[in-house]
Amino acid sequence: MILPRETADLVIMNPPFTRPTNHEKAEVPVPSFAGLGKTEDEQRAMAKRLAEIRRRLANPVGHGNAGLASNFIDLAHVKTKPGGVLALVLPAVCVSGESWKEVRRLLEVEYEDLVIVTIAAHGQTDLAFSADTGMAEALVVATKCRAGQEGSGKTLFVNLYHRPSSLAESFEVARSVRRLSPQARQGRVCVGDRETIGTYIRAPLSQGGCASLRETTLADAALGLLKKTLRLPQGYSAPLPTTQLRSLGEEGLYHLDISGGISNGVPRGPFEIIPIQGIPQYPVLRSHDAKRERSLVVPPDSEGEVRPGCDDRAVSVWNRVASRLHFNLDFRINSQSLTACLTPAKAIGGRAWPNFILEQDEWTLPLVLWSNTTLGLLAFWWVGTRQQQGRACLTITQLPRLTVLDPRSLSKEQLAQAENIFERFKEKEFLPANEAYRDDARQALDRAVLVELLRLPEAALEPLAILRDQWCAEPSVHGGKKTRIDNS
Repeated sequence: MILPRETADLVIMNPPFTRPTNHEKAEVPVPSFAGLGKTEDEQRAMAKRLAEIRRRLANPVGHGNAGLASNFIDLAHVKTKPGGVLALVLPAVCVSGESWKEVRRLLEVEYEDLVIVTIAAHGQTDLAFSADTGMAEALVVATKCRAGQEGSGKTLFVNLYHRPSSLAESFEVARSVRRLSPQARQGRVCVGDRETIGTYIRAPLSQGGCASLRETTLADAALGLLKKTLRLPQGYSAPLPTTQLRSLGEEGLYHLDISGGISNGVPRGPFEIIPIQGIPQYPVLRSHDAKRERSLVVPPDSEGEVRPGCDDRAVSVWNRVASRLHFNLDFRINSQSLTACLTPAKAIGGRAWPNFILEQDEWTLPLVLWSNTTLGLLAFWWVGTRQQQGRACLTITQLPRLTVLDPRSLSKEQLAQAENIFERFKEKEFLPANEAYRDDARQALDRAVLVELLRLPEAALEPLAILRDQWCAEPSVHGGKKTRIDNS
């Protein structure tokens, strides 16, 4: 049976999450199609056929790094009729991952009444709706726009405290969601009059940080930062000069363009990264080591050895990216302390700590200070992909989206004040970020940046402390570690 295009009233899919990469099993040619005992020739033939189908689509959303699930969305979209409903089980990374951005664009433009349901718990298997999946999942339900309609991207994010344990419980959860007032922007999802089973937030689909969230005040704070407003619990609100990082400079190079391997005799990157041999010509901050990353200044851990015949390219890379400011791309919130750091002198960034090159050097200290405050941690966590517990990840192309303090708003006096604050804090050691609730250094930095540098009143610190504790209590922040805040 062949289902004609745009004829289905309802399309329900729980597609495979496999990806066409073979990092884990080199003997499998095309892992996406390796199931059911397929031969190598069959795997390659299926991959070739998928590529042919994709080329015939006007605007395909399938992406190799997102995996086969994104290709199934192409199929579902083609078969769903205008006014029909699309219902999908997808990896939770779909709400914020870079390789899923075309899927989100499709939903924003071609669909309405978007609902995304996730689970805000700790433990990888507790974040999935499927019984046999060890990764966080999201339920996505949307209605395809009719002719003349256009989607708005308005989304109802529903975050459950646990996975429904039975069909009857699932029915009650669905009924509770359907009863939510369309006028209410956020609140708690309740079964009956008393039992709270989760929270909900209405926000643009682009704000994927709203997913898997237990406390809606965190969404208020994060969305407020985007609008240059400090929003804290207990109704506190004040103007705050913020901007996106992209407005202040540009990100460094992708790590493979610095040290990528040799293919067909040609090196992708001009450097071979090696342990430091003495005083390096090209120092590199490449990898993570949580114990040596407790303070704002982190020394290089490697050096770049120039590959034969790559001298000019090496100089070009150095001149293009070398900086003191580095941002964390793979932020293990429950073991690492910093979202940004400075090297003692200019260095090349690696996979874990890429460079960010600012238009003005005088902005460096305000940015590294801000990035490691509670609000800086929140802003990073908000845009990061939270597929794994206790971890927020960015790609280098996503880094410019990060919301930061706008140093252009600071006076010369404030820039000098930032230098003084940095001198006081540069050797202080911070606890892992999820322990901010009990980290005296972090809390002192919060006060220094908000009260001393930005001249907010002391009254802001009490509601900030509540926000800090709420953030530390999020399962995606502590990941179930014993160091989590006790909120019993």
